[in-house]
Formats: sequence, C-alpha cells, structure tokens
Amino acid sequence: MSLGISSSSDMPAVMGDMQTPYDLLRLLRSKTQAYGFAYFTVLKLPAIGEAKIGALSELSNWPAELTRTYDERKVGASSPILKRLAQSALCFQYTLDELPVVDNGKRPSVVDLFRKFDMVRWAYFPVHCPAYGTGAIGYSGLRDELDMQEMGELQLVSTGIFDQLAKLRGTRDEEKPRLTERERECLRWTAEGKTSFEIGKIIGISEHTVNYYLNTASGKLKSTNRVQAVAVALRSGLLG
Repeated sequence: MSLGISSSSDMPAVMGDMQTPYDLLRLLRSKTQAYGFAYFTVLKLPAIGEAKIGALSELSNWPAELTRTYDERKVGASSPILKRLAQSALCFQYTLDELPVVDNGKRPSVVDLFRKFDMVRWAYFPVHCPAYGTGAIGYSGLRDELDMQEMGELQLVSTGIFDQLAKLRGTRDEEKPRLTERERECLRWTAEGKTSFEIGKIIGISEHTVNYYLNTASGKLKSTNRVQAVAVALRSGLLG
C-alpha cells in the first residue's frame, strides 16, 4: 500500500494547498483511510504534568466518548504509548493485546471502549518542528502490521503535516496573537474550570469543535496546553 510519495522532495507538492487546519484535517482523514486505519491524532509533546489526551491532541478524529472516558479514567497517566513517545524518537506499532494488565489481573476497562471502536492497532510517528516543538502523530484501527515501506511513508507524511500545522498555528514571529471570539469564549470557560464537554453544552457546539478552538488558541499563544493558554491570555489581557 502506498500514497505515491517516494521522497522528501514530493512533500511540498502534497502540502502546498494546505491553507487552514480544516485542510489538514481532510488530508489526515485521506491518508489515514489510504493506509487502512480509521482514526488519527496529532499530539503536542511534552506537556509537563499533563496526560489527558483531550489536552494533548492538536487535531484528532477520536470518538468523543472514547476521549472523554480515557481522560476521566486517567488512562494517560500510565499509558505505555505516551511513555514510549517520551523516551524515544523512533516510530513504532502497538496492539491492544500489548496493553499491560493492572494489579487486579484485568486489563483497564477502557480496553473495551477501544475494542468497541475497532481501535486494536496503533502506529505512532514522533515528529519535531523547531518553531513548534515535539509531537507525534498516531494512526489506529483494524488492519495488519505495517511493513517497513509503509512505516517510512507515514513517517514522511506525518513530518510534513506537523511542519505545516506549525505554520498554520502562527508560531512564527508575531507581535500579539489575535484570538477569535469563539477562541476567547472557550478560553474564558476553561478558566472557570469547565471541560470541553461542558463548554460545548453551554455554548451550543460539539466537544470536538471546542477542542479545535482551544487548540488553535493554544497554538497562537505558543502554549503547550490549554492551562498554559489561559494563563498567557489572561496575562496578555486577551480575555477582557
């Protein structure tokens, strides 16, 4: 299976039409499906003291139920995938059966939720951009193990996507970030201690859309996560 990307010189052509995060979302969906996966997530790492997938995710199509349950049960605190990403710059694959068994002899209950959404194999690709920092892009779903060629292609695609995301997040030199009203609104409610799910209910948009606005705001504010974004926005007088 191949996307027809044979060298790094092809990446500018692939990324040339990417003007907004929504363009990247469409590209990610296309590449994810082309390789036989169903889900993707773009993570920003590291986030000191932060192990919630909802806060780490820059772009993602994980089901809202899965993201919410993952964070409510604090799965990220002991996630072997997050630990491995923190310790190595090599891409890797992981399967549901490899998840560790907890002390009571049973696997974490979130495993049932992974299986419900056919998320039984993951492939993760560490990425880095000098202007944006370190991250990883993960693909998951139902398929056999990727071969070396596929892993190499997806590493190339993932690096290009992360670099383009950095450009779209406005992390280059800027005098003062310009937040949209929706971004400010989501940050204000975050400052009040509300979750993405609660904010969505309050202002009448989906949880995924709330995460999108919080992530774009974090990028503009050059923050690792939403907590930092709120602090920066408050100091800058952007939430007044």
